[in-house]
Amino acid sequence: KLATLPLVQLEFLEGSPSQVHGWLSRGEVDIALVYNSEIGPDYEVMPVMTERLHLFCDTRKLREIFKGKVPAELLIKDLPQIPLILPSKPHILRVMIDRLCVLNNIRPNIVFETDGSFVTRGMVEQGIGGTIFSMSTSWSYSVETGQVAAIPFKSPLVCWNLYLVKSRRAPNLLAINAIYAILQKEIDYLLEQGAWSHASKWNIND
Repeated sequence: KLATLPLVQLEFLEGSPSQVHGWLSRGEVDIALVYNSEIGPDYEVMPVMTERLHLFCDTRKLREIFKGKVPAELLIKDLPQIPLILPSKPHILRVMIDRLCVLNNIRPNIVFETDGSFVTRGMVEQGIGGTIFSMSTSWSYSVETGQVAAIPFKSPLVCWNLYLVKSRRAPNLLAINAIYAILQKEIDYLLEQGAWSHASKWNIND
């Protein structure tokens, strides 16, 4: 498909959610996949998929917190009981958890802040606390061995959505629109093929 755009040269950047948001706000990228839809009027935003979030925590720690029984689902009001390891603001996950806690009139028990995924997983596996994330392959081994439990939240609000955004005002809009259309089709295809096994396509009624 890219062969039809011989004059277009692509540059791919990968970064944390806050880094990507910064690139967008400074006009340094034309198209991006983001978890935060609050980009601004210079970008067109289209939701593409949603993922349910889980609490990941050492199984023994959970039995200690919940008096011997690991719950099948978690309530937002349970969060003050759990020592949490979360990214710092303005990470979209942290902003979302803070907002949900304010709405439920509770204060999350955040014991450590770190934006490093490997550091977070290591601390969770050591039983220092729990974290909140989607059911990605980076957590699958820890969950499969039984060392870490993955508990979904009962509330459908505890999820995050992935958005495809594109610039409205860049000088090369024809090329941007063409690449954007290709990405839309590829993401739809990957979702249908189960590339994100725990994600679902965004429906018009969501």
